Amino acid sequence: MKKNRFKISVVLCGLILLILTAACKKAEKYYQKLDAQPEVKNIYQTVYGVGDTLTLDGRLNPANNLEINIGGISAIIASQTIVQQTLDRVKIVITEEMGIGPDRPISITSAGNTIECRPIEIIESSQMGQLNGQVQWQRVTNLSSGSTPIFCQNGKGTVFFWTPAKSVTRITKTGTITQVFNGVMLSDGHDRFDIVNITASGVDPSERYLYFAAITTDGHADNQQNTIYRFCKVDLQNSQLITINRSALPKLDNQRTLASIQPFEGIISKIKLFEVTGIYPDSKGDVFVQLSQHAVAKLSAAGAFNYRINYNNSYTNYLSRIWDEKTESYVDDQTMVGLLPGTKARNWLFVRFAISPDEGLLYGKLSGSTVGVTLYDLNTQSELYSNNFSFWNPITSTQTPYISGSFGILTLPVQSANIALPGKKLLNFYHGDGDPIRGFPLMGLLDFNNKKGQRYAPGTVVQGGLRLEAGTDQWLNYDEEGMIYSTANSKTVIIKTIYR
Repeated sequence: MKKNRFKISVVLCGLILLILTAACKKAEKYYQKLDAQPEVKNIYQTVYGVGDTLTLDGRLNPANNLEINIGGISAIIASQTIVQQTLDRVKIVITEEMGIGPDRPISITSAGNTIECRPIEIIESSQMGQLNGQVQWQRVTNLSSGSTPIFCQNGKGTVFFWTPAKSVTRITKTGTITQVFNGVMLSDGHDRFDIVNITASGVDPSERYLYFAAITTDGHADNQQNTIYRFCKVDLQNSQLITINRSALPKLDNQRTLASIQPFEGIISKIKLFEVTGIYPDSKGDVFVQLSQHAVAKLSAAGAFNYRINYNNSYTNYLSRIWDEKTESYVDDQTMVGLLPGTKARNWLFVRFAISPDEGLLYGKLSGSTVGVTLYDLNTQSELYSNNFSFWNPITSTQTPYISGSFGILTLPVQSANIALPGKKLLNFYHGDGDPIRGFPLMGLLDFNNKKGQRYAPGTVVQGGLRLEAGTDQWLNYDEEGMIYSTANSKTVIIKTIYR
């Protein structure tokens, strides 16, 4: 009986030993397979530029036919080392062939095992841009103190200015200056009048017609008790002037009633039109008109005046102290803005960045946002896109801003010169305190069709003693080669970009 028990025990022990041996072999094979499985243990960046180095640490097994693919392209391993005694480290230089854009996939294969890693966004290097080469500023001509730019963006490089003597000069891209209109002692065929203050002006893309809004005086009896606003059109070929709207605004508060400032819309000669702060003619004979910081209207070639976008902004008075005879009280700012026609902006707009008349586009800055941008179609009165970009300040920001890449990562300057370019594009200027060591100044282009940013020109803009002052100087026009024309040195000179 004892012998039988002994035999059974031996058999059971043998079976257990066989099972344990088999289990150990399976575990050994499992851990061998696990060891062969590549693994990344470091946290790498989410964005890399072309030419940057991506470093991967982990169990990579370089000796087992390691292959790394980025954007579907087999990456060349620039170096491989051992760190912390056990971790493999490989370094890869990012190339343009891996694909510019977000969500570029990364896969690692070693010993026949493949894993997918977190994707990255690849952006252009600082030596890439829409233009073919680096640019520098070049002086076109000097400006008289007190000269005022006139809107004209036609892609020809021409710029127009009001001089302190109330004449209009045309300056070609080569610097030739011609007086095209004399604004002293004017007559519109019915009345003689004088300009007290020009509030806005614009020249159409053909450079034939000048539109301007001004506070004026004339010989009418209503001048004593009213401020006279005029909206005029001038044929620059023969200096023929037409007043297309004359509106009288009472000077006394209790006479400035809701009835005295309406109608807002209708035939241009019949409406009341005040506080015009921007005039933007297109090539079809229409004119977009900005009213204070509150709205943009459209004057059609046929003479109809209609509000398009109401900024929905009560930060500034449209017209101060309007008396409501029904309530016997002054109309508050928000109520006044609510009375203005046009599609109300979903979010309050603070200022416009730029207007593209031929495309009918308004680039507006979101109120309360540092660099929030909303794009509106002024013809359909609809919001096309809105985004809060990360902001960048040349004084307080220590990191280099993202100029190129998807809208999700871009950084925009807090204060910038802006100009709308064809194709739903907005050009911004990064002053960077003019520090070439940090890579400034430079120009960045927002492409709203493709929701991405791009450097306008490679590298920095070489200043050569010419400087754009933030909040003072402004971009004026562009030419057939994509060169940008601007005021500089606090509006004392006109400059343009040229290839270096």
